[in-house]
Amino acid sequence: MVASPCQASSRALEKVLARLKGVRAARRGWTACCPAHGDRVPSLSIGLGEHGQVLLKCFAGCSVACIVQAMGLTMMDLFPDTASAADGRKVLSGTFQRKASPCLTWRSRSSFPGSFCAVSV
Repeated sequence: MVASPCQASSRALEKVLARLKGVRAARRGWTACCPAHGDRVPSLSIGLGEHGQVLLKCFAGCSVACIVQAMGLTMMDLFPDTASAADGRKVLSGTFQRKASPCLTWRSRSSFPGSFCAVSV
């Protein structure tokens, strides 16, 4: 998937856009069908943050964790290995190590049913 002309591309963004259906360029980023619920009309907004991170917002109420899980990705996949701010300075060091969050580890070991994340709050 190609980034819109108004925004720079990143490998993290390309990875996310490639896993979504119905992706269309929008005024400030992209829209797509949310993979975390049965979406017929695109309710997911996708953007690129100041530091190269992928921003996700489902207007039907799905959490970012559920959206990422439904795409088969991890939260760390939303962030670049190294990012540059708008002024060109490096934001993350090259020694940054990805570690699993204790909270996410606990959730992955719990016995919640697969539909737990698809329930709107």
